[in-house]
Amino acid sequence: MPGDHGPRRNHHQRGRRNGDGEDGGAGGRRGGGGREARGRSSYNHENGSSSTLKPVLPSYPIMAGIGEFSAILAAFFWALAAVLYKVGLKNMKPFPAVLVRTAAAMGFMFLLNIGLHGYDLTIPLIAFLFLSLGGLLRLLLGGYLYFRGLEYASVSRVLPLIFTFPLFTMVLSWLLLKEAIGPEVVAGTVLIVLGILILSREKASGSEKDPGMGILFTLMAAICYAFSIIASRTGLNYVEPL
Repeated sequence: MPGDHGPRRNHHQRGRRNGDGEDGGAGGRRGGGGREARGRSSYNHENGSSSTLKPVLPSYPIMAGIGEFSAILAAFFWALAAVLYKVGLKNMKPFPAVLVRTAAAMGFMFLLNIGLHGYDLTIPLIAFLFLSLGGLLRLLLGGYLYFRGLEYASVSRVLPLIFTFPLFTMVLSWLLLKEAIGPEVVAGTVLIVLGILILSREKASGSEKDPGMGILFTLMAAICYAFSIIASRTGLNYVEPL
């Protein structure tokens, strides 16, 4: 009868629709899997371009250890440099020593820049001003105060104190750049102040002229280093590091 054919057709249509979706255990899911496989294929039929899948390389513990090894090596060179400075200051005043160190550093960086970028030394004026200020505070004024600290106190007393400059840098970042300071910084401040007090109470060795003056000069150098970092970071907003 004509009235019976409509429901049958609707039933068969629903069956086919269910087959497309539920049979998705087989059909739907296979279709989805096919679409995913086509999405991963190396040829894109939409724009006619081909691409090669790049394998994800696993991260090995040895790669993570390179950073720690580099940091330890850098700390070793810092300590070695402080000992060499101390030896050199026996036959030279602090200010000429600073000039020699600055000239050597500038000459090396100039040759490195030529090797990387040629003779193009063009930089924006604002970057030049901030980076020059950072260099004067770090290499000249800060270096002079650091050498004066080594002149009056031992390397074992001066070197820990000069590394208080990150603390001063965070405080200056909060004051000048409006960066937030968390409770970790406050706790670190307390620990650093306690360390300074402990170092200042240590008895002077025979090679030290005046530990108190050495501590004072070294802390002033650390403050100069902190101002230098703020100025240099501002200048680097306008130019590449090298």
